[in-house]
Amino acid sequence: MNSICLSVAPNLRCQGLTKLENFILLAPPALEVLFSLTLAFTNSSIRGRKRWLLVLDGLAFFLLALADTLAHVIPDVTSSVLAFRIFDLSIAGASFIPILAYTLFLALFSHANLVKYIPSRFSRVIMVTLFVLIPFIVASNEIGSLLGITHTKVKLSNLTTVLGIEISSITMQRIASFFSFLAVTLLTLFQATNFVLSFVRVVRAFVDARRAEPGESSPEGKDEIHLFRGLGWVSAGLKLGAIETVVGFADINFGVALTRRILRFFGRAMLIIGVIKGCAYLSNCLPCHS
Repeated sequence: MNSICLSVAPNLRCQGLTKLENFILLAPPALEVLFSLTLAFTNSSIRGRKRWLLVLDGLAFFLLALADTLAHVIPDVTSSVLAFRIFDLSIAGASFIPILAYTLFLALFSHANLVKYIPSRFSRVIMVTLFVLIPFIVASNEIGSLLGITHTKVKLSNLTTVLGIEISSITMQRIASFFSFLAVTLLTLFQATNFVLSFVRVVRAFVDARRAEPGESSPEGKDEIHLFRGLGWVSAGLKLGAIETVVGFADINFGVALTRRILRFFGRAMLIIGVIKGCAYLSNCLPCHS
């Protein structure tokens, strides 16, 4: 998996870009953090600690993307191997934070609201698998991001010198690529599983609403419609999140990296909208009152 983004799963530490391209890549995370903070500052009618994991996901990713951009545009950093190394290793070491916050939120959300609608003999296996996958995803990302890298000045064909990252050996490069590939694979599997659970719940909500057939003025009818819409947003957000990680299997250039960040933004935005709009009528979710 050849990539200009060395932390492949979170799509960070992108190398070889122009200043303009670095700033363009920062735009989707900036929009995403606005949605995350909207969830954080929504009035007290939305309670619960789970939502802070989504807030942490968006905020942490934006700060890491910002540091990634600054590492390539600040003259004092771009001209100093030591400063560049500190920036890069800090980003690599902290790249697990948005992944951990996001996967933990999905696991807790599915445990509280989704798996109860499938047979218990399957739900236990699914939930154990989801929670077990999280440390493997985090560990694979960290190993793939940090293993065997060196920071050095590289002379380009036009005789200019820039700071860059090299892998110490072919063996280390293959091992790092394997763990990066593993992190993307496990993250894709994790999100796809949660999407399937949410889709089953959407179908169940739709069937229940059709079976009840309340009048348009019935409070129960409004509740069912509200529930269905919220789950639809959540399901769509999970689908886009899974697609975003699948794109990570491609050889990433600037266009692909930007596409991943745009997909991530829309996926997180839909997930947050679903949490705000629809979870009011899901038991054990983020209780709220319309």
